[in-house]
Amino acid sequence: MNKNLGKISFLGNCQTLAYSKYIADLLPDQDVKWLCPDRFAIRGDKWMTMEAVWGDRVNQHVICQDEVNDNLIKSDILIYTPMNSVLSKGHNTEAINEKHKENTKIITVSTIHTNVEGMKERECRKNIDIRFSEIFDKYPNSAGVADDKHGMHPNTFTILESVRMICNFLDIKYFSDEDYKRHLNSGYPFEQNK
Repeated sequence: MNKNLGKISFLGNCQTLAYSKYIADLLPDQDVKWLCPDRFAIRGDKWMTMEAVWGDRVNQHVICQDEVNDNLIKSDILIYTPMNSVLSKGHNTEAINEKHKENTKIITVSTIHTNVEGMKERECRKNIDIRFSEIFDKYPNSAGVADDKHGMHPNTFTILESVRMICNFLDIKYFSDEDYKRHLNSGYPFEQNK
């Protein structure tokens, strides 16, 4: 079991924001931050106050792009969703490869999408390290998309299983059964119980 992983950064969409929150809960003594990519920087401050994307619960986040890039350089582990240069000028895969320090452990994760076959195709094409399509294959009756206006957010079960995959990859202890059930029943981040 890993004890000191160093500075852990997540970069990506609202799903990575949720992963950073759960991993920070699991590793309270580690420096875990969510970094807002340039693609979302204009809405970044708004995200951090929106309950629907759980930004109101993530204390360790970086919106300012100069600080994001500084954190990228200092990260020991970077977990991110690959973006192409059309969507992100400063945080696409090529730019990320130029910004991190030499010994940074880079881990790519899928973006969960309603179309599982499309997700599998993107995972293969982008050579993703942690492939969340496996959750849909393994748990076809539980994995899915939240019933929200976006139709793009994973349900709570899928988020928690995604976090489990990240924990397994990093050799981090996962939630106890009791904590897992509590998180699952909470509906956070995208199926919030009102």
